[in-house]
Amino acid sequence: MSVIIQIDPVETITEGGEHAFITGIDMNSGDPLNGYIVFSDGTRTNARWGLLGNKRDGHPKLNLDMEKIEMKDLIEVARSLGARLTH
Repeated sequence: MSVIIQIDPVETITEGGEHAFITGIDMNSGDPLNGYIVFSDGTRTNARWGLLGNKRDGHPKLNLDMEKIEMKDLIEVARSLGARLTH
C-alpha cells in the first residue's frame, strides 16, 4: 500500500528552467516527491523526483533546482515525515 501525503502545490524551477509543481510526498517510494512539470509551450507532464531532486526516468534538465529555498524547506519536511532518501 502506498501512502501519499497531499500538499498544496509548491512551485519551483527545474535545472532547465521549466516550472515544476510538487503536490505530494509518497512515503513508500524511493522518489517521494510527486508533481508535474509545465513546459514553456504549455504542455504538462506528471513527474516524480528523489529527495536530491533527480527526476525519475528524465533528462537532467528536468531535475529540480535544489538551491531554491522552497525546495530546502520541502525536503526538510519530507525527511521529518520519514520519506526515503535516494538520488
